[in-house]
Amino acid sequence: MLMKRGVMREFLASWQLASVEKEKQRWEKEKSQLKASIEENKERMLKLESYWIEAQTLCHTVNEHLKEAQAQYQALEKKYNKAKKLIKDFQQKEVEFIQKEDAERRRLEEAEKAHLAEIHGLQVRIAVLESELMQLMKQNGIQVNNNNSNSSERLGVQQHSPSRAAATPPDTRCPHPPDQQEDHRDASSSSRGQVWVGGDGAATSVEAAGGAECSPRKTLQDSPAKSSPSHGQALHSGSTEPPASESPKRSKAKVRSADWCSHMHPCPS
Repeated sequence: MLMKRGVMREFLASWQLASVEKEKQRWEKEKSQLKASIEENKERMLKLESYWIEAQTLCHTVNEHLKEAQAQYQALEKKYNKAKKLIKDFQQKEVEFIQKEDAERRRLEEAEKAHLAEIHGLQVRIAVLESELMQLMKQNGIQVNNNNSNSSERLGVQQHSPSRAAATPPDTRCPHPPDQQEDHRDASSSSRGQVWVGGDGAATSVEAAGGAECSPRKTLQDSPAKSSPSHGQALHSGSTEPPASESPKRSKAKVRSADWCSHMHPCPS
């Protein structure tokens, strides 16, 4: 029994020792594990601390960028507001310019219409004045006053030599060279006429081109023959009828010579 108890005690002691050893090994293992975990945690803490420092620097840089961005945003906002105001002013000026342009266009159109109406009125007035001028020219061209001295002179020459008056060449009545006949023919075509001289010198009518420059009667316009009232009345009457006292042969000769001179050798006034 004693041996059994001693064996049991030894067995219990060995078992306790083994359990203590096991517990010791377990605690050492846990201690090593804890140390390893502590080291790992330290490393992690260092890494996290570095990360945190990097994050702080990044936050600082981000804050700086944010401040710069805010400043740029404020500057851009100011520029945007200024540009918006300029655009608004430009649009307003554009609207005003369009309105002014429309008003100017309307004014120019009204002025152009007024000018066209004025031009039309002036053209109508010019046409009326031209027609009146043509009528006056026709009337003045048909009835040309001759002076009394020329009528009395021609009457005296015809009474002394009737055949000489019929044979008078056209050169002596209108001293124009033959090369000017074509130049003056168109100018005198609108105002040609006849000359009738009575035997008693009572009536004379001449149809010439714009005046009596082609005839030598122009130089005798202010002669003393104005004292004859019958001659003056006959000259201003514009009669184209030959007097009964003059023979048809003598009247035809005088008509040919005077009409040829006024038709072929007109003198421009």
